[in-house]
Amino acid sequence: MKNMKFLIRFCMIFPIAISLSIMQNKPKN
Repeated sequence: MKNMKFLIRFCMIFPIAISLSIMQNKPKN
């Protein structure tokens, strides 16, 4: 199942991208 591999990769990369974008948007104190 190629879709399963894609899903796992997506689930691993998506949260990292979100956390990175949140860190960039936050003003550094």
